Amino acid sequence: MFTGLIIAITVVLLWFTSYRLYKARRIIKKEKVEWLALAAFMAGFGILCYGIRSLFIDSAETDTFIYRLGITVHLGLSFIPAALFVYKNYIGNKLLRNFLGVLTVIGALIMTYACIFPKLNRIVKPAPYEPIPMSMSNFPWASLTWKNYFIWYSILLSLLLIWTAFVYSVRRLKEIKSSAHSVLGIFLLFPLSIVIVIMPFVAMQSWFKFSPALPWYQWSNLFVFFYIALSILLIWTVSKLVASKKIDASLHYGLGIAYLSFPAMLCILSTPIFARLLYVPGAIFLYLVFRNELKSLETQNITQ
Repeated sequence: MFTGLIIAITVVLLWFTSYRLYKARRIIKKEKVEWLALAAFMAGFGILCYGIRSLFIDSAETDTFIYRLGITVHLGLSFIPAALFVYKNYIGNKLLRNFLGVLTVIGALIMTYACIFPKLNRIVKPAPYEPIPMSMSNFPWASLTWKNYFIWYSILLSLLLIWTAFVYSVRRLKEIKSSAHSVLGIFLLFPLSIVIVIMPFVAMQSWFKFSPALPWYQWSNLFVFFYIALSILLIWTVSKLVASKKIDASLHYGLGIAYLSFPAMLCILSTPIFARLLYVPGAIFLYLVFRNELKSLETQNITQ
């Protein structure tokens, strides 16, 4: 299965990054690196569950159990250490840091409850992008209250992580006379933020649903292709700017964690195949975190 391969690549990248970050936690000049390592491992476990459950599409009970396990670890629990890591390293004001930390923990625990207990509607539909025709299932909440909570939890957490990292980068490198932050903010991060906000509402439209009877350029595919193109451009741009020290590596952290959050809205509200393609940038950004930290340490050792 094509998207099964995508999941395997994502999980391997996340677990490799998690292992290397944990192993290097004492030499990386960030606080609580082990929190990020744990979050990457947990996100990888959740995404792996999404792949495994596809093998049990004919067993609703098994499919649902594995799915609930995946979203509980991924969408609920993993974002507690991930968000706390970002706040700890990139928010200087202790009062604000603690306030956002408490708020995020409470929000994530409520999300964890929502993943375990409320009723889910299991919907089986044709899977896009697969060379061999197959079906996939997605699980929107039966209750509109829980569905709306999930949507706004994903939107607000993703935007908070991205813009926290961006603001930190602007403040840290304000002495450097460069238009890098303005270009990145206006032409990439702002459009990405708009995509994140409108994503769930687009995914719930009747014309967005994938249909194998329609040509490849149906609206749902075009939306996902645009998102992938924007993500590739963002990965390339951020990597170049971080390498040239025009922006801070905090953007790798913020974007990496956010990219493991908001694609879930497509998974739950439309089809899991779309989200599987879109978790990959999150894994890439977190891998770039590890690679950039190693390069920084090597540079420091050479200069010393």
